[in-house]
Amino acid sequence: MRLLTLADGRNVARYRDPATGKQRQEGLDQYRLTTQAAREQWAVAKAAELAAAKKAWSLGGGAGEVMGVQAAVDAYGVAKPVARSTARSREPALRELVAYCAERGIRRVDDMTAPRLWRFRDALVARTDLVASTKNLRLVHVSSFLRWLVGRDLAPLLPVDKITSLCQPLEVPHKAIDFLQPEEVQRLLACALQVDRDRPRSGSRVAPLVLTLLCSGMRLQECLGLEWQEVDWKGDAIKLPAARCKTRRPRTITFGETPTLGKLLAALHKRAGEPEAGRVWPGWGATHWREEEKRLRKCLGKHWTAHGLRRTCGTILTCAPGIFGGASAFLSARRLGHSVTVAEASYAGALVGLPAEARTLEAAAGIEALAAAIVAAEMATG
Repeated sequence: MRLLTLADGRNVARYRDPATGKQRQEGLDQYRLTTQAAREQWAVAKAAELAAAKKAWSLGGGAGEVMGVQAAVDAYGVAKPVARSTARSREPALRELVAYCAERGIRRVDDMTAPRLWRFRDALVARTDLVASTKNLRLVHVSSFLRWLVGRDLAPLLPVDKITSLCQPLEVPHKAIDFLQPEEVQRLLACALQVDRDRPRSGSRVAPLVLTLLCSGMRLQECLGLEWQEVDWKGDAIKLPAARCKTRRPRTITFGETPTLGKLLAALHKRAGEPEAGRVWPGWGATHWREEEKRLRKCLGKHWTAHGLRRTCGTILTCAPGIFGGASAFLSARRLGHSVTVAEASYAGALVGLPAEARTLEAAAGIEALAAAIVAAEMATG
């Protein structure tokens, strides 16, 4: 490691790349190291980083593939496929990282070092057009990409602990999750039934879809894309394949805790002619749902979303003592497809006063009669 001041006044450091053995030069003025002591302190830290990288590189079996930043982002997208919504959220974060690297002269991912990436974080944190939660989401996506690079031996000069520091999330005040109280669930289902009664008989009914979202805890796209072959009639459950789950892990949604869900799907199946395959909700899409959601918000007099119904399902299943008992956080988390930590932090204790004797979500929320009316309407139509 050599510290030099060039003829034009620039302060630089020259060292050997532990991966290629080639000499490299890095400008120090970008780090605002205005004194010799500060530059020497940086050099000591850099030397330790290079030594650790050299050791890890040696243990890892040598140099990995040389790859440009944009090419690495493209390869990451192929190697780590995600749901469409997640892909949309990670695209701006990685696009901004690529643009930053181009501006800073970081042409290849093996040129990436923590000191050269700190300005990216600083610029992201300083933005006034993004809220803190959006900044944190982008940091998560950048962290995932950088860790993938390290795991593939593509960024030997970027230690994992440095990635942790670079992508440390901002502190955001914890907000209580939005979910519907039992009386609000009752009013919503009553509104949905009334809306269906007032619409032409040929129109698609919204009450069955609202009840399915509430009882299953599925995400909207999971529910709208539900296929008949994913309903296990013998096992009394919905079995979502990994490809249709956000976490890319399959999950099972049993009917025991929400028996109305099984009855409703059976009625819809009979009404559709008992097909072996095909969509459970043909004709429904996100745009159609948003129109119905807006109509029901006006009727209910409260803002709510399909994701709010998912959270309502998780809250009731976690907080009703008679449904899952002591395993409520674990079993509700498994049903909804997220971690137990999320269930404990978001759902546990959020709703009190649910009847201890209730053994189903319908009983805990006091919607047994309304749920039965929705099923009866489908059976009568069929």
